[in-house]
Amino acid sequence: MQSSLRCLLTTSNTLTCTTATSLSTLHTAPPLLATDPVPVCPTMIHAYVHAGRKLPVLWKRNYYNKSKKMVQKMKRNSDYIAYIAAFKTFIADVIAPLCGGSGVVYQCPPTLRIHMPGHVPTITMHRDADFANHESGEINFWVPFVDVFGSNTLWCESLPGKGDFEPFELKAGEGKRFDGNGCRHYTMANRTDVTRVSIDFRVIPREVAVRPDSFKGKIGDYDTEVYVQSDSLN
Repeated sequence: MQSSLRCLLTTSNTLTCTTATSLSTLHTAPPLLATDPVPVCPTMIHAYVHAGRKLPVLWKRNYYNKSKKMVQKMKRNSDYIAYIAAFKTFIADVIAPLCGGSGVVYQCPPTLRIHMPGHVPTITMHRDADFANHESGEINFWVPFVDVFGSNTLWCESLPGKGDFEPFELKAGEGKRFDGNGCRHYTMANRTDVTRVSIDFRVIPREVAVRPDSFKGKIGDYDTEVYVQSDSLN
């Protein structure tokens, strides 16, 4: 999943995935030029905006006026297709067994976040239960693809309402399972010299999933898929 994600991000921005470019140094990419191709991944443009980088006019025109077309183009990209396939394997091999039972309802695609050094956090303090279409049985997973610490990571309280916020300090490829539905969490302005690239997603064990019709199959605003353990089909 990490290799396909790196290709998706770097081949879209004058860099090539044959270089040893680390996701943690995306913010050191060459200056943005009018001749640079518009990134395949809209999240990259969003990251540059949050970091205060000036965008070429063509990038801004595509990002703000053609965002839906950009997403559809990305979904047809071979690196994106490989990335989603790897994510689904990750759900089947790692996440579903952690949740037990006969399978899971899970957010797909996961939310990709790119937080370059800058003066703006990616999310303000909240709990998922503050928003519509969330269930008490949800489990949040957060997986960074770079080392995260201090101001370039996610801060969360240990129990709902406790207020003892601490950072998730993880190595690249490690993940955190937490109660994001009940516990408040947030990010800070990234004052480090490391770009954070991470995914987060929500999972509901099938045995406790309520899935009201009003949710239209979503978790929050996110589309979902269902993974069923093969042994539960027998």
